[in-house]
Amino acid sequence: MHTSAGAHPNTSAFGVEHWETSEISKDKKKAEGYRKTRNTLATLGGTTAGLGAVTGGIALAERKGKDPVGLTLPEEPGSGAKKHSAASTKRFLRLNAAAHGKQTAAAGAIGAGALGLAGAYHRAHKKELSKKLTKDKAKDAGRDTATVGLGAGAIGAGAYNTKHLAPAAAVWGGHSHYSHKVLQGEKKDKWRLSAKQRAYYKTARGSAARTAGIKGAGAAASVGAAGLGGKAIYDVAARRKKEKS
Repeated sequence: MHTSAGAHPNTSAFGVEHWETSEISKDKKKAEGYRKTRNTLATLGGTTAGLGAVTGGIALAERKGKDPVGLTLPEEPGSGAKKHSAASTKRFLRLNAAAHGKQTAAAGAIGAGALGLAGAYHRAHKKELSKKLTKDKAKDAGRDTATVGLGAGAIGAGAYNTKHLAPAAAVWGGHSHYSHKVLQGEKKDKWRLSAKQRAYYKTARGSAARTAGIKGAGAAASVGAAGLGGKAIYDVAARRKKEKS
């Protein structure tokens, strides 16, 4: 194809240079990539911060000798089990408080990091849209590397929490179901319970159900955090791939 004298070989019939439209397309892809990563990290930050706040509240209550999760049940009447002393119960709660404290710290660190990076991608997104972004590859690489590291940390922490919380939720759910069946059996005249046994199973049913619910919700939130960590890594990889295309 011949070009008129003085015309740029990459100029279209409408006078728009092809390299310019290509650059605009790449800028749009980059801005969209920043937006997706920002949204993923903001959701991850909110999820882990919320999880950390709940776990921190539980740890605080346990340090004060309270049992908000319902882990300490009274002994079943007639079972012959030795009654727990106040000191042993307090020691048990302190150990749980320490474990919950570590979970709070981990969730808080991931949440703060995710929200901080979400802010960085938000600023980059705005600059990209307003054409004020300098081609700073080092800054881009730093953000992306931090996001990949944070995503990997969220995956690891989420998997670890889920591994422990999901089975525990199932066990406590089983306790609640068993207590409910015992109480229902008495209502159907299958057996008789003493007043102490009846009171115990009513307490056990509610307490175990609360424990199962809390641990189940924690497991679900941990799965969600791990998934968001994986999505953050994917968002970075997808954007960089589009930038090269």
